[in-house]
Amino acid sequence: MRYKIYDFEVVGVTVNHGMLGPLDDMATFLKAHNIPWVVHEEPYEDRLKKSELEGFSACYTCARLRKGILKRYALENNYKKIAFGHTKDDYVETLLMNIMQSGRLASIPAQSFDEESGLTLIRPMLALEETHIIKANKILKTPIVSSNCPYGPQKTRAKADGQIQKINEIIPGFSDQLAKAVQHIHPDRL
Repeated sequence: MRYKIYDFEVVGVTVNHGMLGPLDDMATFLKAHNIPWVVHEEPYEDRLKKSELEGFSACYTCARLRKGILKRYALENNYKKIAFGHTKDDYVETLLMNIMQSGRLASIPAQSFDEESGLTLIRPMLALEETHIIKANKILKTPIVSSNCPYGPQKTRAKADGQIQKINEIIPGFSDQLAKAVQHIHPDRL
């Protein structure tokens, strides 16, 4: 899809790793709205099982595999940017996960440059809460592709989300403040 005032093209790409629900409703919706869409079929659940057995997180391995597939697709088709759908919730969860797992202050950048591929990686929804996206989804009646991944519910991201929700109940707005805190770091006080 091309946009008149800007010279860029948008193509939706879904990596079907073998653990997604039906894609038919999404295909119908995108076709009705003239949005180009590519589904890359590459089942790799066996690689995730192996990763877990070797002591690595299946979620981390899956994310790396999907990112690699998207980078390869972008390079093969002469695209210069990849836009990911990470939200503010993902940002805060990743921050908390990094603190819990490796004792470091790090999260997801809104924009980064991948030196190896020469691609720019952007996350245009990083300031949006998932609740706002869910509301927009209901209004726009966009289909949702479900995940049948057996690893997600018991993993660190789900645990981090649960902890953030508990703290938000005690301290309303905690996740907002945590996201804001990363923008206001005072290195001389750390």
